[in-house]
Amino acid sequence: MNSHMQACYHLVGVSGKIAPITIRERLAIPEPRLAEALRHLSARPGIAESIILCTASRTEVLVAAKGEGSEPRRFLDKLGEFPAGELSPYLYEHRERSAVRHLFRVTAGLDDAPLRGTGGLRLIRHACTVARAEGTLGRRLGLLTDHAFSAARRVRKETWMGTSSVSVAAVVHELANRIAGSISGLKICLVGDGGFAEDAARQLLGSGAGELFVVSWRHGEPTSLAARLGLREFRSEELYEVCHLADIVITCVGAQSPLFRRAHGEAFLAHRRNRPMIFADLALPRDVHPEMGALDGIFVFNIDDIQEIASRQLSPLNEGIQEAEAIIDEEVDRFHARLNATSVVPAIISLRRHLESIRQHEMRRLAKRLALLSAEQRSVLDDMTLRMVNKVAHSSSTTLRAMGDLPGSAAQVAMVARIFGLPAQSEFREETDGMAA
Repeated sequence: MNSHMQACYHLVGVSGKIAPITIRERLAIPEPRLAEALRHLSARPGIAESIILCTASRTEVLVAAKGEGSEPRRFLDKLGEFPAGELSPYLYEHRERSAVRHLFRVTAGLDDAPLRGTGGLRLIRHACTVARAEGTLGRRLGLLTDHAFSAARRVRKETWMGTSSVSVAAVVHELANRIAGSISGLKICLVGDGGFAEDAARQLLGSGAGELFVVSWRHGEPTSLAARLGLREFRSEELYEVCHLADIVITCVGAQSPLFRRAHGEAFLAHRRNRPMIFADLALPRDVHPEMGALDGIFVFNIDDIQEIASRQLSPLNEGIQEAEAIIDEEVDRFHARLNATSVVPAIISLRRHLESIRQHEMRRLAKRLALLSAEQRSVLDDMTLRMVNKVAHSSSTTLRAMGDLPGSAAQVAMVARIFGLPAQSEFREETDGMAA
């Protein structure tokens, strides 16, 4: 690896657009393991900063890396325990400007699923929070994600995108109407108590359904979902004892192995005298094993099925999409202009230090002759040489700042560095990044 090479943006991932659920669930990272996964990723060669974005519809690795390495791909292969080449057909990869644009689109909801709460802004904010806590979100990715959030706010404010998603309640309504004729009076069991579960619960309250109750992994805690919303709550250990009471089960735990298998479905139907049950599995990895859907009277819908229903309910206007895409293009241009301007700062610092080092060297070289001068004369000479250096530095710094606003500024700044005989810019970049951190 070239130690003088600037860290570049590199994004690799899979999404529901290409990868089936069987592939994506092998790459899903449960919340408790996200920090550990970040540490493994950041320890790989050449990776200076890193973030992992993991939603029900995608898993992406975003890094600031030195060189053209394939460490993010290797990380995903190892994460999903894929043999060499098996994951490649489902992967997409973006570098530099393409990576920036992709992140902006995902953050704004232009490249994500239409079901409210399954991707986008909140989950990306959480990914940044975890990365910052683990020390893997530095200055370069910090600039990128901050601007991504700003671009997303603008898209949501200036276009229809802020109201374009479909709620879980709307999808559950459609499923209930399709299978049971109506949602009216149906009991709903919500399994799990994360952020997505809370969104679903709030949407379903007042939906016309019957009782809504929660099977919680945080039973009895004052901050649990049921406590916050005033719902009846059961412990996770009671899941199989109470689940048959519900006509609709919405599960979003993402357990390492399925919570519901065929045997559970058979027991539920026996308790219910074969009255049908609907399982809406919003989790990845899936909470409901596909074999349960083979039972008569059990209707299983995984996250991809539910997203498809949401897509049919959502009929976005092409004009609105075009407006949002235009905003993204503008924000990508703005970000790169800002990045270019920021990139000249280390060169300016380097130049000033270089000029001052020349001045100091000459003052030391003439120390014996300067000793013949009075203290006042030496002070005047010191001030005069310092002013000369500052004037040269100011003029050169102004030129460098102007270069930062132009395309190809990095090559131009590198040429200035060579003319002045400056040290490698990455050395000063790393030093200024460390001061900013």
